[in-house]
Amino acid sequence: MPSAFVETVWRLKPQFPKLREQLADNLNCSSLISQLLLNRGIRSIQEAKAFLERSKTVSAPTKQLPVFDAVAARLLYAIENKEDMLLVGYYDVDGVSSVAILKRAIEALGGRARVVIPHRMKEGYGLSMALASDILKHTPDLLITLDCGISSVKEVAVLKQQSSVDIAIFDHHQLPVKLPEADWIVNPKLEEDKHPHYHLCAAGLIYVFLVYAKHRLSLNLCLGSYRDLACVATVADVVPLLGDNRHIVATAYKGLQQSAVSCNFI
Repeated sequence: MPSAFVETVWRLKPQFPKLREQLADNLNCSSLISQLLLNRGIRSIQEAKAFLERSKTVSAPTKQLPVFDAVAARLLYAIENKEDMLLVGYYDVDGVSSVAILKRAIEALGGRARVVIPHRMKEGYGLSMALASDILKHTPDLLITLDCGISSVKEVAVLKQQSSVDIAIFDHHQLPVKLPEADWIVNPKLEEDKHPHYHLCAAGLIYVFLVYAKHRLSLNLCLGSYRDLACVATVADVVPLLGDNRHIVATAYKGLQQSAVSCNFI
């Protein structure tokens, strides 16, 4: 019986010996550490320092800046005017965490939001046509999807055609060829691939959005517990620990065991 080890083909990462030694000298680290940095796609001293030296806060959006501003203003309007809000999530850790973060933020600011997380086996993924039909029976003023919605072209079209609901999509999944005609789409894949937001999961995305909104609109929000949930979701969703993902996990993990985050997420 052939051994699995005999059949295994090991493919080594490129070595770049000169660059490896330059990184080691400039960073005052071993060649092993510098090679590990190279293995992660780092090719300059500036990139290496940015990777090793944790930033003090998450980054602001660039291409998505107008969308962040618009959604923050719309969300605050809904809260201040006691509008009916509906959050539609996904059934995995990232989906539940992102819903929990936003729901807690809305309630902390004096608003209220209903929550729908479709049953995995009975209702399927995200914003389905069946769920869209149910939403139309009690149409909210503002619908926000979290960790889903980016592929819901037909569902969003039906909701917009048959109601006056405003729709904001927070999703981190790859962009389809045709985007849904929602009022706002917040997706880190709409940034450049080198942007610190690019690899965010949904909970990380809603967290950095709230960080931005807090400072932009002077909101009275305590973001520590939201960051802890974003950390759990980031690890559970197995997204690359690069950019703002790295910041979220690095700043949250040490105190996570002593965190006051409730197990009752929603």
